[in-house]
Amino acid sequence: MTLLHSLIEWLSRTTVSQTFNEAHYLWFGAFMAVHLIGIALLVGASLLVDLRVLDLGIRAASVTRVAQALRPWLVTGLAVTVLTGTWLFVADPLKYYVNPAFRIKVLLLLLAGLAQCVVQHRPVKPLALLAVLLWLATAVSGRAVGLL
Repeated sequence: MTLLHSLIEWLSRTTVSQTFNEAHYLWFGAFMAVHLIGIALLVGASLLVDLRVLDLGIRAASVTRVAQALRPWLVTGLAVTVLTGTWLFVADPLKYYVNPAFRIKVLLLLLAGLAQCVVQHRPVKPLALLAVLLWLATAVSGRAVGLL
């Protein structure tokens, strides 16, 4: 058993995990709804910046201005997504740990976030296109988590 697997096993036995896992199903729905709102803020703001870099949107303002205007929305979306995503993971860590779609989603999310950080500071068209594709792939893999 790997160290990571041992950590996941331990996490699944914690009071926090068990309490959240046994909570009324409406709590899960509420957390999922807030999680999706966070994703919409994060990805929506990111895509608007990426599309501006690609000269496909908000042409009335510079890339820098668009990025600065959307940064609070992006950061808020990131915070909400990470916090609610952590709670959803903690509720049933073993389920997510063995789910290949979840692992792919996390990897794609990290890559998309990294690409977006670079685009925010150095707007390059190929990287903006890569960020758009990574966000779309992250969304597809995120949906697959619930199906596997």
